[in-house]
Amino acid sequence: DGDERDPVSEAARALLDGHIALALRLAQAGRFPAVDVPASASRTMDGVVEAHHARAASSVRRALAILDRMDDARSLGIEPVAGDAVAAVAAEQRIEAFLRQGRGATASRSTIEELGAIAGQLAANR
Repeated sequence: DGDERDPVSEAARALLDGHIALALRLAQAGRFPAVDVPASASRTMDGVVEAHHARAASSVRRALAILDRMDDARSLGIEPVAGDAVAAVAAEQRIEAFLRQGRGATASRSTIEELGAIAGQLAANR
């Protein structure tokens, strides 16, 4: 955790293989863990997961970034018309449900399958 202007946080990010950014706005919205996916990073993920997993994660990550960028416009009632943005909005509830952690453990296989299904929905709605 750290301010992006904090030199210690920046040095840690540069040295570590990745970092997980938490966001107060997500916690206040009731998402736990409150991981800010677009602001988090892993330099080693592509080396430790299968190609389909990496592609699905990249697709969902991209949709989350689009949703974040459109947040202000959507709060004013402006809905997207571009393909990727329309697909992200269509999958938003499913993505949000996926990112909320339940009390019990979830099998990694089912998590990866759901991630792939969301990526498939995003691709189909473009």
